Amino acid sequence: GLENMEAVLAGLRLTEIMSQPPDGEAAFLEFVNMGNTSLELEGLRFAMGLEFTFPSMILGPGEFVCVVGNTGNFDHPGLRVAGLFTGDVGGSAKRIRLESPIGAAVVDVNFGGFEAAARGNSLELPDGGGLKGGRILRGQARGGSPGILPVYESQNEWLKRVFTPEQSMDPLLSGATRDPDGDGLANLLERLLGLDPNSRDSEALRDPWLEGEELVWQFPRATAAGDARLRVTGSVDLQSWTTEIPGLTLRVISEESGMQVMEARIPASGDGRFFLRLEGDLE
Repeated sequence: GLENMEAVLAGLRLTEIMSQPPDGEAAFLEFVNMGNTSLELEGLRFAMGLEFTFPSMILGPGEFVCVVGNTGNFDHPGLRVAGLFTGDVGGSAKRIRLESPIGAAVVDVNFGGFEAAARGNSLELPDGGGLKGGRILRGQARGGSPGILPVYESQNEWLKRVFTPEQSMDPLLSGATRDPDGDGLANLLERLLGLDPNSRDSEALRDPWLEGEELVWQFPRATAAGDARLRVTGSVDLQSWTTEIPGLTLRVISEESGMQVMEARIPASGDGRFFLRLEGDLE
């Protein structure tokens, strides 16, 4: 009915797109009811790229539901799945358009300019993708994070939180490459690592160590810094740095309250020294 469709338009949001999953895993789209009224989703269908029509189902306020690809594994027990779709997520246009039974758009999101940065990771829409524009950011967790709403803090929001208004307006103090506490970590890295730019806390970074035949390095990462990117680079001469480190594996070993502990492992070569460093930039 009209009343339900108005509630769907007001409350149903697309919050995660997994279009290029890791090998063996399934593509998926995650939706959330961000309204305060239960929604009947029966008859909603996709108009581009994939084939799926929602069956009769009620989505309560705050509830998640996923539509999952018909190939690969989707191992998230307890998370509601509306069904399996066929086809390519977004099609060649890389556009998610969800329509009502009469063809009116409920969700219409174009993610084509972002997909290349998300292989193995999902794209997250922290503002909720409906009919209005919003941020599309590369998810931090490989394989996606269905059932968890993305929470991101923009660079300006972070500046306002950690500096006074006067400090945040001074680029010599709050600029991304500045180091007001003198601990060797620029402001952007402090943000990405979840550290305090006003307190010397470089000891939060452990030195790498040898474990058997591998070099191991662990470091923190703030999951809220979604508009910035943290990466591990390597060098043999401290002059030329690259992200193409042979044998590198990077995984999340713990996560709590917006912080992750990351672990990087690389085979330890016996033919000389090898250097690692963390780099950050705004996407």
